[in-house]
Amino acid sequence: MSKTIAFSFDDGRRDTYTNAFKILNDRSIPFTINVATDFVLNESKYSEFLSADNRSMTPDQLLECYKSGVEIACHG
Repeated sequence: MSKTIAFSFDDGRRDTYTNAFKILNDRSIPFTINVATDFVLNESKYSEFLSADNRSMTPDQLLECYKSGVEIACHG
């Protein structure tokens, strides 16, 4: 019996881009980023989305992920 693992990352945090994207993309492993769009557009008001630097991905970083085949979903 084969097993499947789904990789999914919430909120659109910057550490998803700097860590997970680089590792998984280099290995052609598919994954999903569930983006809280208001966080991406207004990161300074969301201290509850703590990451290493408490930052969101930029729209350009999200676009790079999308163009590399990463599924971008709404986390609403």
